[in-house]
Amino acid sequence: MKNYQHWNTPSSDVLDQALEKITAQYPYAGLAIGVVDQEKIIYTQSFGYQNLDTKIPISPVSLFSIASISKTFVAAAIMQLVEQGKLSLDTKLKSVLPYFHMADPRYLQITIEQMLSHTSGIPDILDYTWDPPEYDDGALARYVRSMGKEKLVFAPGEKFVYSNTAYDILGQVIAEMSGQLFEDYIAAHILHPLGMKDSTFLYSNASPELLSSPYLSLPNIEASPLYPYTRAHAPCGSLHTNVIDLSAWAIANLNKGRYGKIQILSPLSHALLWQPRIAYDEENPDEFVGLCWFIARYRDEQRVSHSGGDLGFNTLLTLLPERSIGVVVLANTYPAPTQAITEVILDTFLGFEPRYPKPPIIQVLSPVLKDKGLEAAIEIYRQIKESQPDDYDFTKEQFFNIGYTLIDIKRLAEAKDVLRLGIEINPEADNLYYELARAAMLSGENEQAVQYCRQSLAINPKNWEADRLLHELI
Repeated sequence: MKNYQHWNTPSSDVLDQALEKITAQYPYAGLAIGVVDQEKIIYTQSFGYQNLDTKIPISPVSLFSIASISKTFVAAAIMQLVEQGKLSLDTKLKSVLPYFHMADPRYLQITIEQMLSHTSGIPDILDYTWDPPEYDDGALARYVRSMGKEKLVFAPGEKFVYSNTAYDILGQVIAEMSGQLFEDYIAAHILHPLGMKDSTFLYSNASPELLSSPYLSLPNIEASPLYPYTRAHAPCGSLHTNVIDLSAWAIANLNKGRYGKIQILSPLSHALLWQPRIAYDEENPDEFVGLCWFIARYRDEQRVSHSGGDLGFNTLLTLLPERSIGVVVLANTYPAPTQAITEVILDTFLGFEPRYPKPPIIQVLSPVLKDKGLEAAIEIYRQIKESQPDDYDFTKEQFFNIGYTLIDIKRLAEAKDVLRLGIEINPEADNLYYELARAAMLSGENEQAVQYCRQSLAINPKNWEADRLLHELI
């Protein structure tokens, strides 16, 4: 580990100016931002509103669904059970949940470690069924018992593929091994000891006065027609918290499981969470997944992080352990520039000139697409690409995020136009072809969906989602 002298912390005014500059480039409903240094919160800032109709402003105690950052709490709870001798990382899932079945004999080899590191082969969730949501105590167990017809997408331990399903199943492992409901165990053993008094995995326990409403950036801001919560999928992404409480979680992780005088995990157990297990991106072989956490480099610093995204919420928790600094960014808008905001903050602390992102081209093309159609939007894109090639962000992620979201809320015609526009700009984007296949299938255009799946696989034969959908279609 590097031996650093403590740096000069930038003033609040400097951070305020940097954040105002970057947030001015993007539409959003509300943002809450926190920075921690060693064992204390050193900066918080809020922008926008909990609800655009009531004009209740975002504050440091406004509650957000943090989506997949929730998984870091699941991983910590599993490690607590390991410390208690109730589990080991090598424990087979089947030995813990004897009633769990899949239509694939390989599932018998799945271990707890493989589930934590997204290498179990358990397929991801295709439909969260936000509508109607489930609220009863038995929802999670019913979901885990419903996997009997599912097959693995690869042999356990073979490779990395992100699986929300695996974390929901881990939530039931926590319930079975502890004798408590999943939400009760997390509250008693993590949230309450850390003083995260406003935080809860139970939507019904979240304070209505503090709860932020979800919005979508398509790219204009719209209220989400659905709230992303159902108790069947609570473990993988339903913790509701605020920037103050999540900063306490950041501090506990920067200090190897300790928050003040409270030790929720031993340093040895915590070290296992951040031990690299497998590279998760073939194009970036130095980026790894540990037990839940993602481990990479930023400005030659070790970066440990987890992001979250659901209908109406986008979140990011980033830690630089060698500097003992953590950044929390919470938005009640999806998609939102959480990564760009985080990097501006980190650059400001590390003494670099912040790298402000270029405005997304979708903000220019969207009104043309809506008013004049796909061909007109493509023509405007070509003119901008020729005359202003360095002025905009043309990358595929903006089209994927909006297309994916439009499919989720069943606005399929709009989704297809956005995805086709994205493919025109990024013709080698296999994930855009896959999303286009999903939109076509849901529109009843199965032959077209098959064609899009094949185009996705021609670009990337390892796109397991496209391969899975193609087999279902044919």
